[in-house]
Amino acid sequence: AGVRNIDSNTVTSISKTSATGSFYGINSAGTATGIDNIFGNNFSNFTLSGSGLFYAIQNTTNAAHTQNIYNNIVSNISGGTGTRYGIYCTAANTRSLYNNKVYNIVGVDIVYGIVVGSGGNTKNDIYNNTIGALSSGTGTTTNGIVSGLLFIATGTTTNIYNNIIGNLTAPFSASTDGIRGISFTGTTASTSIFASFNTIYINASSLGANFGTSGIFHTYSSTSSTSNFTMRNNLVVNTSTASGTGVITAFRRSSATDLNNYNTASSNNMFYSGVPSASKLLFYDGTNSDQTIVQMKARLSPGENNSVTEMP
Repeated sequence: AGVRNIDSNTVTSISKTSATGSFYGINSAGTATGIDNIFGNNFSNFTLSGSGLFYAIQNTTNAAHTQNIYNNIVSNISGGTGTRYGIYCTAANTRSLYNNKVYNIVGVDIVYGIVVGSGGNTKNDIYNNTIGALSSGTGTTTNGIVSGLLFIATGTTTNIYNNIIGNLTAPFSASTDGIRGISFTGTTASTSIFASFNTIYINASSLGANFGTSGIFHTYSSTSSTSNFTMRNNLVVNTSTASGTGVITAFRRSSATDLNNYNTASSNNMFYSGVPSASKLLFYDGTNSDQTIVQMKARLSPGENNSVTEMP
């Protein structure tokens, strides 16, 4: 219980030589209640080896805890074959992640900028973070997956705003959705997500046989109050190049079954995916492929009624 501050640490120029074992810059596990403040830390210039996981900052507290993670820098991480996490947090009651910079992380298979796991039962506020230059680009593996912001689960109210995400690459990936700017995969009941004023730019290509990317990904639910998703005033540009069966899309949903958990208050967004074609889409759900803003508005109506498409 109580307040725990982990702040103002600089850890740099570290080489990990072991073939196994996870590597943590900060690994903070919380008590039943209390507040964790992780701020002003700098983790940079790490060279890794082996298959172990890497977490620059991991904060796994408890269901009644408060997490505040802000003003941290994670940069220049390379080497090794394990999954890379810039910032990973889970298990809290309320959570604020803001003003963090995560950039220049290169891995082989899976690279995540910021991952918000379980918890945030009451409220998540994720804002003013800058995430860029993430690449699953070491070696020639076709398993490459990159996400700027990944939300595995969300609380009653999740606000994601004023984040900047860009320069995500996976040059050998053969995944039909190998890169996502912001990805919402949770299906927690009675939760609402509000994404606003975020800027996402993806311009990737791959030598993989089947490759696609998404600016924003949202998981379908037939229950409207499960991961109910509203997006307003976002700028989403995805000018990547597809290969094989992959498609490039600004907004992707996991299923075409219905739009029950897409909130039709969504609007005022700018989407762009290049010159419209069968593989250059504004909206895709595995079945429906909307190349133009007119088609997208018709499908999501009355959502996106004031949204536009153009290259900013």
